[in-house]
Amino acid sequence: MNSLFDIDFGLGLAVFIVLPLFLAGIVAFFYFLDNYLNTYRQMVKDLGTKDRNLRCRIAYFSERGQRKRQEDSCYISPMTNSEEDGVIAVVSDGIGGLKYGDEISKKVVDRISSGFPYRFEDSEINSAILRGISRDIYNRYKLEGGATLAMVHIRNNLMHIYSCGDSNIILVRRGRAMMLNPKQNYLSILINKLAANGEVTKGAYLDKDAKSLVDFMGNSYSRVNRTCSPILLFDGDYVIVASDGLTDAMSLEKIADYVTNHSVITAEHLKLSVKSSRRPSQDNYTAIVIRMEYDLF
Repeated sequence: MNSLFDIDFGLGLAVFIVLPLFLAGIVAFFYFLDNYLNTYRQMVKDLGTKDRNLRCRIAYFSERGQRKRQEDSCYISPMTNSEEDGVIAVVSDGIGGLKYGDEISKKVVDRISSGFPYRFEDSEINSAILRGISRDIYNRYKLEGGATLAMVHIRNNLMHIYSCGDSNIILVRRGRAMMLNPKQNYLSILINKLAANGEVTKGAYLDKDAKSLVDFMGNSYSRVNRTCSPILLFDGDYVIVASDGLTDAMSLEKIADYVTNHSVITAEHLKLSVKSSRRPSQDNYTAIVIRMEYDLF
């Protein structure tokens, strides 16, 4: 009986000593494994664009604000051959108060979609194509309507941007959001004029015509802004193509605060934030949310 007790006691004592050591070993193993994987992920990130291509994770929303009808249109190109053709994302916002805003914004995206794919390297040719679309709209509607254009063309780790009007192309990188395209409205002209004369620019925002567009798709001779050289993208970057209904409702800093590791969740946060603000003059708001990431783990 005593020998049996001695065996049970010795076995229990061994388990009591060995089990914590075993559990500590497991914890240490997973700790070092996690550190190793994080180091490897960072190493892959630091390789830049030469050794690994980024992929687009895309979500979007298009909501009607306090307008009588939805005048925003958007288009995302097929992803089936994205490594060769790239990915195009377009938002077009019909000019409010004009008769054919919704119709023209749809024509803009339909014409762009029918011309896909476009040569990534030829941003000047692509810009000329967009100006041709604008000219055709002018010939058809004679300034009875117009629309904005915000468009990105992403291939692997590079991006060209095109814009006309006051829709937005936003880059969010490392928690900071920045506007990539200039707004072609009267406010921009006023600010540049005041700044050139060394005057305070605050008064420009109070001008009743500040938001009036000075260029748009459907103008007689539209100026389509473009990048001459592509923008380099990195893992974790967000590209947001949006109508001004989004940026009128929230600042760039607030947009950056809503960014997560998932494009769908980020898009949902942005949409709900605008909706919950309940602004009485809320414009229609549309955004294509693109997260750039390596297809890793």
